[in-house]
Amino acid sequence: MQFSAWDVAAIGIKAILYAATFCAAGGVFFLLYSRSLIALDDERRVRWWVGLCAVVAIAASAVRLSIIAGSMGDGFSGTLDGSMVRMVLEAGEARATGMRITGLLLIGAIFLETSCGFIAASLSAFLAATSFAWIGHAWAAGRWSVALLSLHLIGVAFWLGALVPLLLVGQRTDLSSLARIAKRFGDIAVIGVGVLLLAGSFLLATLLRQASDLWNTEYGRFVGGKLLIVAVLTAAAAVNKLRFTPRLQTQDAAAAYGLLRSIRAELLLGGLILIVTAALTSLVGPPALD
Repeated sequence: MQFSAWDVAAIGIKAILYAATFCAAGGVFFLLYSRSLIALDDERRVRWWVGLCAVVAIAASAVRLSIIAGSMGDGFSGTLDGSMVRMVLEAGEARATGMRITGLLLIGAIFLETSCGFIAASLSAFLAATSFAWIGHAWAAGRWSVALLSLHLIGVAFWLGALVPLLLVGQRTDLSSLARIAKRFGDIAVIGVGVLLLAGSFLLATLLRQASDLWNTEYGRFVGGKLLIVAVLTAAAAVNKLRFTPRLQTQDAAAAYGLLRSIRAELLLGGLILIVTAALTSLVGPPALD
């Protein structure tokens, strides 16, 4: 497969959009279940991280619309062509982008200290994280696929979106607090990862005609590469939960170092998954929709 400059730009900005949106939503979810365990200064750091990610995601949404318009029009001039951007929006991007930006703007409520503001922010995180289900392959495949992808995306936000907040808190907190935070995250992540994998499996079954599509089609080979990285990422997460987190309960400083190093590895693998997903959703279509 040959990639044009527009393809590379589209994949790059979409990966950034995925990462920023999931980090914003995941940061909200992280505070929702761990707020009582972390110091006020650490909570503020996570809040500002969430706000930064929301701003980046909104900017990336706008840039992505321009890149799509440019790829459809006459090169760079198309990125500034209002009629081309309007055509992109009318093709379905307005629905997903509007939903995402609304959620990201409302995530600003996380900076409020009131419980109502925090609840509003968590609901808005669901809105932002699931916005990608409202366009593309899942949308074309029907409502059942949209529901499955929405569950999958929420699982992604819960898991990958919590990694940077865990690092921010883990680098500064004491071993006892880190042990409690890691245990709570691990307990919730088991549910989140389970939902992610189960929904993803059912969704894949609706997008493939048969199992052989995994190695006989370009779409399947992209998916196979993604699944391989997911398997490695899941193994790293299992090591965190089964090895490092129990050792933290015994005040093992080496376990804290190992946990933070493993989280950094998970972030790298998560970034690779988002890049592959951006390429998958930008360049090829599932066999079931051919």
